[in-house]
Amino acid sequence: MRGYSLSGKKAGIGDNSNLDSADRAESVFIAAGEYSSNREVILSGYKTYQRKYVVKRVLFRFVLVLIAAFSSIMMIITGDSIFPMILLIACIAAGWYFLTEPLGNKKKLAQSLELLEGLPYKAEIYTDKIIISTERPKEDTEDNTNIDETEKDENDNNDSNEDTPPATVIHLNYHIVDLLDKSDMFIICVKKSYVFIIPKSAFAEDEISKIRDKLAGTMGIRYKLL
Repeated sequence: MRGYSLSGKKAGIGDNSNLDSADRAESVFIAAGEYSSNREVILSGYKTYQRKYVVKRVLFRFVLVLIAAFSSIMMIITGDSIFPMILLIACIAAGWYFLTEPLGNKKKLAQSLELLEGLPYKAEIYTDKIIISTERPKEDTEDNTNIDETEKDENDNNDSNEDTPPATVIHLNYHIVDLLDKSDMFIICVKKSYVFIIPKSAFAEDEISKIRDKLAGTMGIRYKLL
């Protein structure tokens, strides 16, 4: 799965040029696996992400809204200005938005996943980065037996360049990246806003253990076992 956020998708996350030389670890290949986009798996991972990061943020904002709303009510009781009433209405609107935004995001994700169901992905995991790539399946075409082979090769190359989206590169030594190790999937969170979900079924058991050992050592507290 590619990263999901209200801001859209990212083709690359993090930049090693912004890191100190001491933080630039040698890139060592760990494992690679292939999987298909699965709506239920992604929604399960997204729910875990929301419970880990979004709920706390929503509660914090809602508490601030409640404090502002209480202050507005006190000003309405003790004064005759219209400003506290406007502020109270704004607080109610903000509180409603903060509470419904996560549900709206999940609904949008569920709708978009219908178009991605079954799309093949490949995840390459290194000690310092994860590369996620995909290739859109080619549409059925009419019989091309009369097409010159050279022209066919050129068309295939052009279609490949146009249809294949760029790979997503997530730099794990970047401080904004967390990795949640769930029993059946890896959930990669960037800026606590972008989410990438890789099912563990893409890897062999020994590869999963190797991934855990290597990344837990390089990421430290940003590697979280659930």
